[in-house]
Amino acid sequence: MALTGVQIFKLLPKTNCKKCGYPTCLAFAMKLAQRQASIEDCPDVSEEAKRTLGEEAAPPIRPVTIGMGEKAVTMGEEMVLFRHDKKFFHPTVYAVQIKDTAPEADAAATIDEVLASEMERVGQHLRIDALYLSNESGESAPLEALVKLAAEKAPGFPLIIAATDASVASEALAYVEGSKPLLFGAKRRPASLPRRPRPTAWRTWSSTPEPERPGRYSATTP
Repeated sequence: MALTGVQIFKLLPKTNCKKCGYPTCLAFAMKLAQRQASIEDCPDVSEEAKRTLGEEAAPPIRPVTIGMGEKAVTMGEEMVLFRHDKKFFHPTVYAVQIKDTAPEADAAATIDEVLASEMERVGQHLRIDALYLSNESGESAPLEALVKLAAEKAPGFPLIIAATDASVASEALAYVEGSKPLLFGAKRRPASLPRRPRPTAWRTWSSTPEPERPGRYSATTP
């Protein structure tokens, strides 16, 4: 949890020297709590206080930047769970899912629609922020083809590559090296462990009601 201004004030020298640019140490502490100042602005603070403030003032979730250039988006680095508690510093990232089982023409059309999705509304600039490329097939070749297509049509655009098999994901990542994609869901799989087969059908459940248990009330309808 982030430190309050009073808690930060207790770690400062309390000399009111004004070297930080603020009239008092308390005023400086309040600015630190609001993330409007840096602890480095105080030349007299101890190394222990710097270390404590650095650890405690760090956001619970580290910032993660996806993509390159002007299309890049940043997530995380929030100090609160709910926006009404304080504020969110990074807006929610919206992504459109494309499965690697989709025909290439459909996938290409979806990418084009995402790239043309920008609009202005009530003074806000809105757009689809990322592409969520899902390894629905469970195989490496379809995911590689989809990632390659996205990299060619939208270079530097934020990509979220979803694959549970780390080896499958690593092969696809070769097409977007240096573009800062986000890898989601990949797990290490021992070489001796075979891939789990995909289910061929959903399990069906019987609709026959359970027999009444002794000692329990049962409800009946006319």
